Amino acid sequence: MKPCSLTALILAASLGAGTAQAGIITVDTTPSWNGSDVVYPWGHNGVTQTYGQTVTAPAYASGLKSFSFVIQDLNDIANVGVAGPIKYQAYVYEWDSINVQPTEPALFQSVVQQTPGTNTRDFLTLSFSTPGTVLVGGNQYVLFLTTDGIANPPDGNTAWAFPFADVYSGGQFQFLNDSNGFWEDSSAFGSPAGSDLVFAAAFKVPEPGTLALLGAGLAGFAASRRRKAKS
Repeated sequence: MKPCSLTALILAASLGAGTAQAGIITVDTTPSWNGSDVVYPWGHNGVTQTYGQTVTAPAYASGLKSFSFVIQDLNDIANVGVAGPIKYQAYVYEWDSINVQPTEPALFQSVVQQTPGTNTRDFLTLSFSTPGTVLVGGNQYVLFLTTDGIANPPDGNTAWAFPFADVYSGGQFQFLNDSNGFWEDSSAFGSPAGSDLVFAAAFKVPEPGTLALLGAGLAGFAASRRRKAKS
């Protein structure tokens, strides 16, 4: 087998399973979705309040640039007789895989947002810019939307795009039924075995030139050690 340079190994490790641009690695499960399958109901008042996805930061990742989910513009998919939009907040936390729950503190928290409430049944991409969100490469995190903790929320509910398959090896779909208060007061999240949401996450990584310099430095260090070993 042809030997691989240390620089090449470093560059390959930084790419993980996502697509790469200069300084950005994006994980996107949208191509694995058929454009119609959904998981539901998510919203407020008698339905699941929290949906999210765990992700693993690629090697050498330093932060999260943005993330997004795809939901359907519906007001009452559960047919419980409510109308109106859904108010929610987006969060990013480090993930505790042992206790199956987020680890304080929040790394990102959005302002309260609201679905259009126009009931068109169209699929919408909800996107969140997360500047300043610092991550550690190789660690696991959870990205989620929740209707918990919002004062006087409307009682709407809707569906999320769902591939019905395990299409991303770095995490999985997570949900929480919590009718008694904010999600922090609850126990472990739940997750259907082998499933992911339709989502995208853009991770900040060093520019390729920085990685190449790092690789060259490590390669030079290794060569120096070899010369010393021979002398």
